[in-house]
Amino acid sequence: MSYPYENKKIGNNIVTYMVYQVDKMPDMFLEVEFSYPRSMPLKTCIPIFEKYQGINLVNAEKADVEEWIEQCYEDMNPSNASTWNKNEEEYWKLHEGANQAKPLFDVLNYENKYHQTEWLCRQCTDTSKVNSQAASRIRALKKDHGYHVASKDMYCDVCGKITKHDLLLRIPRKRGESQTRYTISNGLKKRIKEIFNYTDVCFDEKCPEATRALIIDHKFPATRWAAGETHNYSSMTDDEIKAKFQLLTQQTNLQKDRYCFRCLNDKIRGDFFGIKWYPEGDDKWRGDNNSDEKGCVGCPWYDLNEWKEKFNDYLKKQDND
Repeated sequence: MSYPYENKKIGNNIVTYMVYQVDKMPDMFLEVEFSYPRSMPLKTCIPIFEKYQGINLVNAEKADVEEWIEQCYEDMNPSNASTWNKNEEEYWKLHEGANQAKPLFDVLNYENKYHQTEWLCRQCTDTSKVNSQAASRIRALKKDHGYHVASKDMYCDVCGKITKHDLLLRIPRKRGESQTRYTISNGLKKRIKEIFNYTDVCFDEKCPEATRALIIDHKFPATRWAAGETHNYSSMTDDEIKAKFQLLTQQTNLQKDRYCFRCLNDKIRGDFFGIKWYPEGDDKWRGDNNSDEKGCVGCPWYDLNEWKEKFNDYLKKQDND
């Protein structure tokens, strides 16, 4: 079966090749070559279908797939390596109990002199040394932690034979097989950004319309989704969009992710850069269960615009008193 996004050139820096399916898994990856300034071309792959992360772009519109490819290109830029490593270091500090998967992550996250991860043979590299059950641990990295790990049978120069190889892809984690994400059409994306005036809600900073820095953030974090995402219909009203989404930059979105992961594990809600004030509740998570959206209401990061408005009202009242 061929796909319309195979064997294409996208702009000056992206070339796509063939889609392949992982042995004994439904996961599918598109082989690509990314070119970056002052770096060797990155011959890698990106996910097109992943069971545990809820990614399914197999039958998506060509424009949506190309946008996904371009997003992966940005995420995997070697210049982001230090930021990636810092963020993942913080993530693992919040998941110290997952010590069986961490050593394998460290091996897969090893980078070459161009700050790129590489395909690693399970037979003759540290992949097999840190754990004799590499396949099980890789599944845990994908299913329990949301990492994207590609696997493929290929020739190993050391073994001199065809062996299973694994590659850690440095793109943002997506956790949980039930967390199916429905794509947002390009038209709806444009509407959402227009409704919020292309402005990062955290710092009220307006971004150029052509920038890729703005992220459409789901107010209710994916870390707490139990039954996946609700559909994103192009016919959504403005009020429905404002109730579900907000705009963040890459940096502020990562900041929210850190708070949400900590909250999921420790039941301590986030603060706004040290300001521990909550219009509803306090810093303790009090939802009926882990997927109860009511537990997020009042947290600054759940609805930053509403939180800031209520906090300013609170300050005015304090001045009047």
